[in-house]
Amino acid sequence: MNLRRLLHGAFAQRARITQHPAFTWLGDHIHDPDVWHFGRRAVPNGVGCGAFLALLPVPGQMLLAAIAAIVFRCNLPLAVAMTWVSNPITFAPITLVVYEVGAVLTDAPTTPLTAGMTLSPDQLLNVLSQIGKPFLVGSLVCAALAGLSANLLVRLAWRGSIWYRRRRARTAVPNA
Repeated sequence: MNLRRLLHGAFAQRARITQHPAFTWLGDHIHDPDVWHFGRRAVPNGVGCGAFLALLPVPGQMLLAAIAAIVFRCNLPLAVAMTWVSNPITFAPITLVVYEVGAVLTDAPTTPLTAGMTLSPDQLLNVLSQIGKPFLVGSLVCAALAGLSANLLVRLAWRGSIWYRRRRARTAVPNA
């Protein structure tokens, strides 16, 4: 089955979404065909945009992904869906990896908390000031890498799919 048809069928509720009262503030931008297009540029860009925002420590990632998809004219449903990578199940591992990457890049300690430490308000502020910079740096670096990697992987998969279909069509024996 064609990847485009599969994606289009999975997100075929465009009319219902665009007419929902919650999205009236977006005006005509929500009706732009480019943000609903399942083409070779819109899909990887939407996936990359969503993957980037999924690793940023900001509230409202889905809303930001929708706005980014409209601004950059990439696939809105995929951008929003990719933000679901960071969910309650994956939050802890993502946070640890992001912090470790940031700690390596900023020469911060990789374990800011000590075992058995009781956190008074002053100690909590001290710990937060220690982990803040490495966490933000790690978030930006990991988000950029995730966005670029996701975009490139989807582009490669798309090209591979086209190559495979063309190769199969060339080697197919015509019915006589």
